[in-house]
Amino acid sequence: MKGKNVSLGLTILIAALLLVQSSMAYPTKETACEGCHSPPPNSMSITTDITSITVSPGESFNVVATWGGGDPAANTAVKWPNNVKDNALFTPTPKLIYPVPSISGSQSFTLTTPATAAPGLYTVRVYVSNGPKFETSYQDIAVTVATASVPVLTTISVSPSTVTLLAGATQVFTAAPKDQNGNPMVVAVSWTSSNTTVGNVDASGLFTASAAGTTTVKAENGTVSGTATITVTAPAPTPVLTTISVSPATANLIAGTTQVFTAAPKDQNGNPMDVAVTWTSSNMTVGNIDASGLFTASAAGTTTVKAENGTVSGTATITVTAPAPTPVLTTISVSPATANLIAGTTQVFTAAPKDQNGNPMDVAVTWTSSNTTVGNVDASGLFSASAAGTTTITAANGSIVSNAVTVTVSTQSTKLIGDINSDNMVDYRDLGMLGACYGLSIGNAGYNANADLNNDGIVNYKDLGMLGAHYGEHI
Repeated sequence: MKGKNVSLGLTILIAALLLVQSSMAYPTKETACEGCHSPPPNSMSITTDITSITVSPGESFNVVATWGGGDPAANTAVKWPNNVKDNALFTPTPKLIYPVPSISGSQSFTLTTPATAAPGLYTVRVYVSNGPKFETSYQDIAVTVATASVPVLTTISVSPSTVTLLAGATQVFTAAPKDQNGNPMVVAVSWTSSNTTVGNVDASGLFTASAAGTTTVKAENGTVSGTATITVTAPAPTPVLTTISVSPATANLIAGTTQVFTAAPKDQNGNPMDVAVTWTSSNMTVGNIDASGLFTASAAGTTTVKAENGTVSGTATITVTAPAPTPVLTTISVSPATANLIAGTTQVFTAAPKDQNGNPMDVAVTWTSSNTTVGNVDASGLFSASAAGTTTITAANGSIVSNAVTVTVSTQSTKLIGDINSDNMVDYRDLGMLGACYGLSIGNAGYNANADLNNDGIVNYKDLGMLGAHYGEHI
């Protein structure tokens, strides 16, 4: 009896284990951890953007899984377990997100179909599960692996698709044949040009532009072809030297000076050209010009400088004048021209040196008195009267001697102070003569030495005061 009870117990235990194993092998959305636990009421969910797909062997596809009810703190995971359905065959990437970054979210997964996969229906399964709560939810995706299709040439694209070339230029075109699934194919293509006058394309896709116009190149295999459009333009015309301008166009120079001239060669379109020019002067007596365009004036006259290249030239006109003659001291005039002084007084004399053209010159003069007993003149032209008598004052520079100025010195005045007109009375006539040269000094036109009563070289208020002091006196 005891043996029977043991046998019955073992039978019941084995049956329970088989039931549990069966439950683990085929989990439902209400079972947890791939069926190893019984969950509390399920609060988690997961869905995918596709639930079925047809693929070819070797093809990859994407699945976007969206979950809810997860909890990062509870170690929730989204995963593709290898031991469930056909997950191991399709190799999901990534296989696991653990823990999930948020309570709800989504993730794109890439699954790759093995190139050796046999045609048929497969199932892949993605889970969202929570370890501590043992909650699990999943989503199945039916994957149909189709029989591999034979690639058929469907399109040929040519690149570049458009191009603009100058006549004489070349362009390499490439063809990209693809099958009905958009996969590249290795097939031969033949190249043609719709307008061989515009240009030709060889078997390698090299196009050579010949003349202005438009053509279409075609890459063809059987009934499938691709094209590109080519526009050919004529090359820019060869630049031809047309003009040479010289600057400056005119120049006025003094013999012995120089002037740099520049040439500006231009083509038929007015564009600058870098060409050499040869420089010449039409009158080499007037001046010469070197290879760099530097003109040297030699003598008075006119000449034309020319910049030339072949039959094209440009010119400039140059007028050369003789240099101004060197000024030569020719005359020295001394003023005042005469002087009547009383011994013990002074008189300032000034010298005015001039060149051959009557232009003033800044040269030193030497002053002399012919009778130093009567008086002496210093280096500045100040004459000091010493004794009664007559002397002659001159200013000289080298061989040029001024006019002789006669100075009469008396011991006492026999003339009334202020009697400018020497009529023996100081009246309105003298006042008028002083007024006529008021403000003038030695060397000024109109200066009257007799009106310079104090002999200081200028007729001013001092002289007017002296005349006023003696106004009305007479002999």
